[in-house]
Amino acid sequence: MWPGRASNPRSPGHRRRGAPAHPAAHHPQMPALEVDHVLIATPDLAACARLIAEAFGLASVDGGRHPGWGTANRIVALGDCYLELVAVVDTGVAATNAFGRWVGSASTTRPLGWAVRTTNLDDVAGRLGMAVAAGSRKTPTGDELRWRTAGLERAADEPSLPFFIEWAKATRLPGRTAAPTGRPA
Repeated sequence: MWPGRASNPRSPGHRRRGAPAHPAAHHPQMPALEVDHVLIATPDLAACARLIAEAFGLASVDGGRHPGWGTANRIVALGDCYLELVAVVDTGVAATNAFGRWVGSASTTRPLGWAVRTTNLDDVAGRLGMAVAAGSRKTPTGDELRWRTAGLERAADEPSLPFFIEWAKATRLPGRTAAPTGRPA
């Protein structure tokens, strides 16, 4: 027995050798879920990008505008996940939709919310009673990114809860964007 521990020396997150790594392996009907990105709202994208670069050494790239949402973003690529620096760029359009209002609610640079990626959004949304909505944006290089989300309104009301995202099949994950240094982030 280890000092200060119960008779089982394994930590609560420990899994036995050969045990499935993901809860979906225990429940085949449960789709796989992974952290996709963290939203950081800011009133000034350029200033936020400089702050992230100077404070943490993390480069960002221009992500583009979200049509119909009144927002734009920069991407801090981290592999399969990323930080999304996001700001309102058209207050009139942002006021007409939940995402624009959520981003516009931040008067200072701060973490806003987080997204969980799935490959079966319809199942997740159905199980949780959420509506599904489509989104897209063009990157500065002209590539189109397409996705569907569920739970944005719930996440805006309670930021400790994630919203869910499913990327279109041919869409490259934003976290795989090349950093300005030329190396994948």
